[in-house]
Amino acid sequence: MKTHIFLVTVILLCDQLHWSETLDQSELSDSLRNLVNPIGVVSELFPTEDVSNSSDIVKTCRAFLDIFATESSLFTKCLVKNARPFRFCETCVTPFEQASTVYKDLTTDGNCVKELLMADRVQVLTLVYQNMNDIWAKAYCQQCFASITEESQNATVNSTLSVSTVEFFHLFTNMTHCMNNTMQDIDPEGMNHGNSSVCFKCRTQYKSLNDKFTAMMQDTSSEICMDVVDTMNYTRLVWSTVYNCSHRNGDLAPVLVITGVICALPVIFYVANRLTGQVNERTIVVPKRMKRPKSYGSMSTSQQTVLNSQRR
Repeated sequence: MKTHIFLVTVILLCDQLHWSETLDQSELSDSLRNLVNPIGVVSELFPTEDVSNSSDIVKTCRAFLDIFATESSLFTKCLVKNARPFRFCETCVTPFEQASTVYKDLTTDGNCVKELLMADRVQVLTLVYQNMNDIWAKAYCQQCFASITEESQNATVNSTLSVSTVEFFHLFTNMTHCMNNTMQDIDPEGMNHGNSSVCFKCRTQYKSLNDKFTAMMQDTSSEICMDVVDTMNYTRLVWSTVYNCSHRNGDLAPVLVITGVICALPVIFYVANRLTGQVNERTIVVPKRMKRPKSYGSMSTSQQTVLNSQRR
C-alpha cells in the first residue's frame, strides 16, 4: 500500500512539473508559490503586495528595534567623540541610559524577546547591549554620579554628579585658570621664566587637586570615574612635562631636617663619648719568655753580702 502511494505521488509531481513548462513566467511563479506555500503563509521568496497586515505585536517589536538602533548609535557616536580627552561618562550618560531603558523594556515583552533576541545564534541586540554595559562598567562611570533617573513620560534623563566629583572638577577649574592667567602675564620670549612662575604661583592649586584625587582613590579603593582619572593624569603630564614643574606632594623642609639629624648623629655620639667617657690607663704585660734570665756566673744575694762585709 505504501509503495502505491509513493508511486502516485511521484507521478503527480512529474505531471505537474511537465505541465508547468507550458505556463508563462507569471503563472509559473503562482504555481510554485502554491506548491511551496499551500496555506498562504507570507514568504520571503515570494512576498505578497500587502505586507501591512502585521499584528500589533510585530509593530511593537519593530518600534523597540528602531528606537534601540537610534539610541545605541547615539551612544557609540558620543563615545568616540569624547574618547580624547576622556569625558565620556558625564557627556554620554543620556544616550546610555535611554538605550538601556529601551532594551530592558524590550526584554519584558515575551513575543519581542522570541522574535528579536532569540531568533538567531548571534543575538546582535544582546551583544550591542552587553558591549555598552562593559564600556560603562570598565570606566567606572557610575562612580561619577550620585543618581541617574529617567522620566517615564518623556524619557528625559536627569543625572546628578557626586559631591566628590563636583569638588574635584572645581579644583581642576581653579588650577586651569591659574595656569592660563599666569601664562598670559608672561612675555612670550621668556618662556622659561614663565614656566617657573606657573610652578610657583599654581603650586597651591596643584597640591589641592592632587590631594583631592588621592583622597578619592582611598575612599573608592581606586575605582574612580574615568573622567576624573584622565583629568588628573593629563594635569600631571602638563605640570611635569610642559611646565617642567616638580610634582612632589609635600614640603622639602621635613626631609632636609631628618637628613641633617641622621648625618649629625655619628658626630654627636663621638663628642659625647669623648666628654663623658673614662680614660683607662694601659697596662703592659710582659710575657715570661720576654723576661731577661740571670747569668750563670752571677753571685747569689748571701754571697754578695759576705763579700761586702769582708771588704769593710
